[in-house]
Amino acid sequence: MCTSLLSCAALLLPLYLSAAPAYAADPTAPYAELTPDSGEMAPGGDPLTMDATFHNTLDTDITDSFIVAVGIRLAPPADRLTPDQVTVEWFDAGPSVWRPVELTPGDTALSGYLSTDAGLPSVGSLPAGDSARIPLRVSLASGVPAPATLQFVTQGLIQPTTSADPAPLMDGKASYSVVEQATPPPPTPDTPSASLAQGSPVSEATTPTDTPSPAPSSAPPSATTPAPSAPSDGAAAGGHTDGGTSASIVAAGVAGLVFAAVVAVGVTLRRRRSRY
Repeated sequence: MCTSLLSCAALLLPLYLSAAPAYAADPTAPYAELTPDSGEMAPGGDPLTMDATFHNTLDTDITDSFIVAVGIRLAPPADRLTPDQVTVEWFDAGPSVWRPVELTPGDTALSGYLSTDAGLPSVGSLPAGDSARIPLRVSLASGVPAPATLQFVTQGLIQPTTSADPAPLMDGKASYSVVEQATPPPPTPDTPSASLAQGSPVSEATTPTDTPSPAPSSAPPSATTPAPSAPSDGAAAGGHTDGGTSASIVAAGVAGLVFAAVVAVGVTLRRRRSRY
């Protein structure tokens, strides 16, 4: 049964890789979409993760007969992919695990069904007017030619009975650019200037840690003649000069007041003597 389903998918999916989506011709028809529908991926790089959303726009429930299939190929003209060059996985929300999709080569593409642990196609229900979202991820092995274009399609099929072949009901397509794996730049060695620019602490080699302190002076400091400090710039030197000039003016003023007081006392004594 499983073998017949896979062979059927291998025949059906290449046709839908180039066919227009069902909803493009009839907006009321069920359809599927891939998000994102474009992007880049590199052989040997990280997987490309996407969401496949299936929309049942019909007024009829799809009960216990819904199957999901995927197809993948490099856009012609290109070498045909082999199953060991591509890995497709889907996220099973029930047990919360990623399950691989067994891919079978067809005439032009690889195809396979989303299956459970038993290896049988995953059959589910899709109520009328509702949608179902299934996360997918695709990765390419090293050696896949680049640059190229990867075409991916997902299909929703129905299988009313186990004896009937599944019939395509909806499909969604996307194209992704296959680019060469980018080589990361070599690490830049840290330099003292770069470390300082990044705010890193100064190394011990540039930090004075063992500078000897000056020996204390044995002579007591003079109270009358303090040692002037050396000016650090022109403004400080000017301030020191202005301070000396101010002291000279004050001293001259005090001497003038004393002299005037002596003269006044002498004049007063002479006037008193002349009265007597």
